[in-house]
Amino acid sequence: MENKLAIVLPAYKPDFLRSTLESIANQSDHRFTLYIGDDNSPVDLKNIVDEFSDSIDLVYHRFEDNLGQRDLVGHWKRCIKLTKGEEWVWLFADDDLMESSCVEMFYAYLSENADCDVVHFDTLIIDQTDKLLEIPKRFPERLAVRDFFHKRINYQVSSFAVEYIVRRSVYDQRGGFVNFDLAWCADDASWMNFGRLTSIKTIRGARVKWRNSGLNITALNEDKDMVYRKMRAQVAFINWATEFFRKSGIADATSVYQKSRWILDLPFHSGILGLKEKKDIVKEVAGALAIEPPSIRIWLYLVYCEAKCWVKRRFGLGAN
Repeated sequence: MENKLAIVLPAYKPDFLRSTLESIANQSDHRFTLYIGDDNSPVDLKNIVDEFSDSIDLVYHRFEDNLGQRDLVGHWKRCIKLTKGEEWVWLFADDDLMESSCVEMFYAYLSENADCDVVHFDTLIIDQTDKLLEIPKRFPERLAVRDFFHKRINYQVSSFAVEYIVRRSVYDQRGGFVNFDLAWCADDASWMNFGRLTSIKTIRGARVKWRNSGLNITALNEDKDMVYRKMRAQVAFINWATEFFRKSGIADATSVYQKSRWILDLPFHSGILGLKEKKDIVKEVAGALAIEPPSIRIWLYLVYCEAKCWVKRRFGLGAN
């Protein structure tokens, strides 16, 4: 039977790689090729990969430079260039897992749903020991990109890069992944870009397990420079989305306050930034979104977040 799927694995960390490869090897349907792009890891990843050479149709390539440290999206793109023309591309990760029926469910879905450019799996969130931490809300079966953006900004859905499979022709036509610093929000913008015409379609019956390992970029919120970089990437994403909707003739249902609040949540809830730094961030974000002066609602939101942080510090509790 025809192989239409390239699973692309940009690899650097060895910590969970063997578990990831085991989940891929355990697929009930093996109509795929796995492409592993070693981002010049200091660890011998090939030694781990070779354990699976008989159970997975795989291609391993070690790059000579560690591109991911300065341009993670660029590394994603060069890994996708390793593929050999498969109709669909699934960008996975070196620490996440896929349930054993994911590929089978993907092909079953395609057999009945030809009109799709981006397909999606619901997720489970696990920890370093594979323990279940959270079951995020399920996506609607069909989610228009405007609604995806609105729900993301308002915390009504979670989204991780490993949940999505994109049609290669659309990936090529739309210029590949949108690029922001740290690849932060780059995946969200890309799914919107790829799903503009046919929406995002969710495959039921199997889930992807996203690992909150403490080693991924999502968890790095105790470094001041990282907080600023992520915040500015979010500003870039909001401005990108505004222009994307304008050019696409799509009405944006998300308010300026909702966008601002979403950007400011990370620095406002950070324990490593002082009040003056947070005030300066408000002004920076307002200027970047062309909403100067900042609205009173934003300043009130800062006061609210500061009160929550104080309660947490004072009593060691979260404040709701």
